[in-house]
Amino acid sequence: MYKSKVIMSDWSFWETSGEDCQPVITKLDVKSGCVSIDWDLGKATSGFIERSEDKLNWTEIKTVKDKTGSYKDRGLQSQTTYYYRIRVEDDTSDGYTVSINTEGDIDSSKNEGVSCEDKFNRMLIDVSSEMGEDDLRLLKQNCGGGLIPKGILEKKTTAYDVFDWLRQRRKIRIDNTEFLEQLLRRIKRDDLAQKVQEYH
Repeated sequence: MYKSKVIMSDWSFWETSGEDCQPVITKLDVKSGCVSIDWDLGKATSGFIERSEDKLNWTEIKTVKDKTGSYKDRGLQSQTTYYYRIRVEDDTSDGYTVSINTEGDIDSSKNEGVSCEDKFNRMLIDVSSEMGEDDLRLLKQNCGGGLIPKGILEKKTTAYDVFDWLRQRRKIRIDNTEFLEQLLRRIKRDDLAQKVQEYH
């Protein structure tokens, strides 16, 4: 368990309320060996919470459908700053970010291990690491034509960057990897499509 309190928390959201309120994380706290996250969906009917350690690479950790609620993010490292944000379907903005820093040791006997979301992210990293320049070129060709805007696609320098963009837009999901498998088969990487299937 974490043996200390929160030592830093940044809040970046707007002053609004009622029907015009946008989805926002309202509170972060370290409790019982995990980070507790409270949210308010505002006018949205559903959304998803994402976590990052660098504000560049984001992992979806929770789909939320209740207007308000709380979620416990487990299996984290001590002495680490984590960033959180809540987004809604088809939202092209980066969202509003809050952060929290943990310190102290984690009691491994009470660590529930790596979450499904982290395993999914690791699978994407592993698949991407086995793709060469020709694979990336074919992947980007298959993601053109409106799937990923040309200006954004041109800036993607690794297969993981492409996968992560598709994941943030809910094209690739932890509970549905069919589209990812199709993409890999289109570029003649049936071996990697099989690896994705084995993830389940």
